[in-house]
Amino acid sequence: MSTVKPSWTVQQKAAITQTGREVLVTASAGTGKTAVLSARCAELLAQSSNPAQASQLLVLTFTEAAASEMKARIAKAVKEKYAATGDANLRKQVLMLDGADISTIDSFCKKIVTENFHKLAIDPAFRIIDPDEAQLVKSEILEQVLKEACEDQSLCNAVADLFNCRQMDGQSNFSRSIIRIHDYLDGICWRDDWFEKSRRLVGDVPCKGPVADAQKELITAKLGQIIEQLEHSCMLDNMLNPSKAWAAQIEADYIPAIKNAISAIKRKDHAGCAAVIKDFEKSDWARKNKSLEKEIADLIKAPADKGLKDFRSLGQLASLNPRYAQFIAGAEGRHTLTLIELVSRFSRLYSQRKKQLNCLDFADLEQNALKLLVSRDTSEPTELALRLREHYRYLLIDEFQDISMVQEAIIKSLGRGDNLFVVGDVKQSIYAWRQAQPEIFIARLKAASPFEGRQAGAPISIPLTSNFRSRGEILHFVNLVFEKIMTESFAGTDYDQTARLEGGWKYKPLAESTLDGTSSPAVSLHLLVDDYTDEDNDPHHHAMPQNDEMDKTSARLRQAALVAKLIKDMVTGNNGSGRFEVVDRGSGLSRPVEYRDIVILMRSLSRNANEYAQVLRMHSIPVSSQSAIGYFETTEITDCITLLSVLDNPQKDIELAALLRGPFFRVDDSQLAHIRIHSRRSEQELDFYNAFKLYCASGPDEALREKLGDINTLIESWRSRARQGSISDLLWDIFKSTDFLAFVSALPNGAQRRANVLKFHQRAIEFENFVSCARQVTLARFIEFIQKLLDQGQDWSPAPPDISADNAVGIMSIHKSKGLEFPVVILAELNTKFNQSDMADQCLVDCDLGIGLKVISPAARKTMAGLAHQVIREKKKAQALAEEMRVLYVAMTRARERLILTASASKAEITRCVYNGALAQKALPAWMLSSCDKSIKWLLYSLAGQKKLLSAFEIDLDAGAADSDLFSLNVHGPEELLELSRQIEHLRTESRKGREITPCADIAKAQEMLGKFRSSLNWLYPFNAAASIQAKTSVSDFLHRDSTIEPRQYQEVLSDAPRTSPALSRDNDKAMLIGTATHLLLQRIDISSPPARELIVSTLDGLVSHWAISAETAKAVNIDGLLAFYQSQLGQMLFDKQNTILRELPFTAALDASCFTYDSTGLEGEKVIVQGIIDLLIKTPKGLIIVDFKTDNVSAKQAPARAQSYNDQLRLYASAASKAFDMPVIARCVYFIVPGMIVEF
Repeated sequence: MSTVKPSWTVQQKAAITQTGREVLVTASAGTGKTAVLSARCAELLAQSSNPAQASQLLVLTFTEAAASEMKARIAKAVKEKYAATGDANLRKQVLMLDGADISTIDSFCKKIVTENFHKLAIDPAFRIIDPDEAQLVKSEILEQVLKEACEDQSLCNAVADLFNCRQMDGQSNFSRSIIRIHDYLDGICWRDDWFEKSRRLVGDVPCKGPVADAQKELITAKLGQIIEQLEHSCMLDNMLNPSKAWAAQIEADYIPAIKNAISAIKRKDHAGCAAVIKDFEKSDWARKNKSLEKEIADLIKAPADKGLKDFRSLGQLASLNPRYAQFIAGAEGRHTLTLIELVSRFSRLYSQRKKQLNCLDFADLEQNALKLLVSRDTSEPTELALRLREHYRYLLIDEFQDISMVQEAIIKSLGRGDNLFVVGDVKQSIYAWRQAQPEIFIARLKAASPFEGRQAGAPISIPLTSNFRSRGEILHFVNLVFEKIMTESFAGTDYDQTARLEGGWKYKPLAESTLDGTSSPAVSLHLLVDDYTDEDNDPHHHAMPQNDEMDKTSARLRQAALVAKLIKDMVTGNNGSGRFEVVDRGSGLSRPVEYRDIVILMRSLSRNANEYAQVLRMHSIPVSSQSAIGYFETTEITDCITLLSVLDNPQKDIELAALLRGPFFRVDDSQLAHIRIHSRRSEQELDFYNAFKLYCASGPDEALREKLGDINTLIESWRSRARQGSISDLLWDIFKSTDFLAFVSALPNGAQRRANVLKFHQRAIEFENFVSCARQVTLARFIEFIQKLLDQGQDWSPAPPDISADNAVGIMSIHKSKGLEFPVVILAELNTKFNQSDMADQCLVDCDLGIGLKVISPAARKTMAGLAHQVIREKKKAQALAEEMRVLYVAMTRARERLILTASASKAEITRCVYNGALAQKALPAWMLSSCDKSIKWLLYSLAGQKKLLSAFEIDLDAGAADSDLFSLNVHGPEELLELSRQIEHLRTESRKGREITPCADIAKAQEMLGKFRSSLNWLYPFNAAASIQAKTSVSDFLHRDSTIEPRQYQEVLSDAPRTSPALSRDNDKAMLIGTATHLLLQRIDISSPPARELIVSTLDGLVSHWAISAETAKAVNIDGLLAFYQSQLGQMLFDKQNTILRELPFTAALDASCFTYDSTGLEGEKVIVQGIIDLLIKTPKGLIIVDFKTDNVSAKQAPARAQSYNDQLRLYASAASKAFDMPVIARCVYFIVPGMIVEF
């Protein structure tokens, strides 16, 4: 197969060249959307007439990596066009691309906000708040809101009523609904308008208004589906039941009642509909025909039974339940209004807090950009938006299916109707939790004309269907599945001709790619069926073995063992080599399949990934897995948190015992028992900490007493450091002194464990830089911060180790795989149930329907869903199921050459799906699709008409059945599953044996190895001296190198902005504020002539008016000290025309390493890169004079001694300046502003 991209398809060419109208490209999986988008940009820059400039393009993506890739691809395409044409304009565009607006939406919004900060009344030096810091601040604001609400006489009773009988702790803490609603509103336009709209919705008469209308539409749709379910049972009965009695019963007894309810709803007679439901009684089914098998009888009745159950449950809906208006509606309205008020207060206080901290979050960037570009009153573009419309000739948006409402409004404000180009695929929209709204793209597509029948100037949609990723066989299988289950009524989009995938790459035929002489389809479906009970029902005619061995392993482990077996066979089944070839996309050459080519994808990694990794390792298969558990649940991080908890408060018995027993001290269980036994001999009961201290003082076992005494001394030493210094520095020293990193690295999956510990240390550093913690950087505060994250169900993603070079099978979630491709994909655990736990929340929120609450009756202790909650729940359930289908599509389209699907299922479940799917129409009805709670059911429904599935389960519906060779079906029955269970138990036993210590048989060989180990351990790095100093540092870090608390061992990011500290507007250290403000003033004062007091004061006022410093800080600036400097002999040199004056001069210099240490042994020839800023450099004809301004509060008597502490700093300045200007430094001066005194070196 060639690695060169084929020529553009007709659709791709149209997408690249079509201009003068809005172009919507629906790019199915693997159809080259990125290549098309990049080529279109290059085409716009290379047009023969009136080409666009790079600065006139606005290209927006969703990730930084995608933006970088896009920019590189565009540059490559333009360079190729330049090489072909020699057009000088193209060469210019290549140079301009670095400054082009090709970025993420957030980056673009940040640019707009930064350039127009004055219109938003924000500080231009704002920073983006760390997400974890934001969570901490939100928790504090929530506590403040609840406290103030309880103290507010007008609100306290309503708040008590709202929270009465609700859970108020843990992850289900109802009060956290306030934060969840606030976060949800980040993705909608005009938060205050939503509050007002939600209040109006609550004010509607019960069962009247938009929410009630929405429920009535749902009821009508549900009744229609119930009719379809009943008719489906009739069809099954007519086909499978000789007597056909049940069909007659359904048509006579059940369908008329449903139709009466539908008629009542259409007449808006809701009381009549409720009466029909209430009076309905299901009669017993007619007696079963004796010749009809029970399994078939249950199959026939199941759709009708489910439909009738749903029919009776409709009576509980608010619109049809007379008790709702009487008992629930009033409380629901009161509670909802109270919650809206609390959310409104929270949003206001949180905004105020962020302004105090001078920071914004990512949502603020979009919301502020919206304010700048769209008029809230008219929804029309602002003057700024109109200017940007003129500036940007073309707007190009990637991943448009994941756009939010705010992002859509921003893009709409910049579009002219003829300059917008968007690329997306509704079938791959799987980020609802990020506020993605695929409905936005769907609505635009419906309003556009098809590419083939386009109208002049109208928006057009261009489908890309040629897939350049996967084998044709895989694509045909994907089409076979989704053309039956992906419908507009269920998934929001039809899988029609514009969605069907066609092969774009020319692969070798399957038979030619195999290396062992066999040939099998590119797709295989493996069903693990473990409930056959006798010979008649087992397609393989094996009876269930009568033993308990199957109970020792779960279905998940058996499926993992099967996957391991398949992988082993693929990679080593051909005499130790791969059974088939895959194409290496880098070289374009074919090679045998390797472990690195295989990835196992799962919907959820929870529990699954760890067990799969364990089983694969048992089979000697190298594996690289995303962690299946949360970061805080990993053993190594639990150990770290336990350590910090004890250092904060050692009188926590469980934590102290865990710390002693853990890897830091390794006290065994027997020794812990001795501590407790000894304490019981005392006359008073002691907690474990005091028992531990008692044993340190008087324990009978001298060795243990000394060991515990050393531990106690160490803990007290660490506690002392924790109170005085940096948490991150303390952690790092503990890790080094206890070899904790080496310990975790030696554990299974050690690379990831080590990465997790390093991430914990890095997060401690970041926590110490949280502005919200400026005066509270304490150990207790850090522990509180982590505990709040845990209480909220927040977590950090486990740090992935560097596995890029590993030849290992990958395990990852489907979401993580989006945008990636793999030669072999194993889509496992398709039997995992969909997670719909969010639907059970007591509080749901929707952009159109407001807030939905469950109402608790304190007297009855009963929870009842309100009207809005019922409607929102159904809406979210439908959206969640549609997204699950899209997730399945994304997973199946990751495979390039082989797709393997595995699932565990019962025979009854499979039979039911196959019968129903085979007898249904080509496109399955929505009720059947929505009844599925796992992906395997959708697959079985879609493949139900295939002969191999029908014959495997002895289903007699072969007439008209398809006989596709696109996939192989493998049914693994009880005996095979039993063998898998035995295999797992055997490998477990062998693994335990492998950990047993056996005596060494060859002492001499062991001693030789021991000598080699000693030699390796005693080896010293010859350049250790160079390793002990930083390769790059700043002058300020070097200045504080001897402080009690060492500086952070990381590099600060240098800014191109003027030397204004972002902390100038924050509630931070006053001395730092004054110092930074003074330096800024010295930089801005006009020195064309000696400045008078009035000039200095006006310059200072200007800084205040431009938000650079606060008025309070400006008052503290010592103007007299500055005047004294300008009037001094040194200050007068600034006005000498022979001299050149440089203020705030940044420099980077390579200086001898000996300048940075007291002992230069071993540092000969070593250089250190140093960065700094010289306050004032006077370049005279005789040489250079360096002046450093200090705002230290010292007296004239103290100044000379204080100046000595800055001598090394000025020495570095002098070395750097002398090398830069090739001139000698004739004076180094420190000017202390407070006493107005110059000290010269």
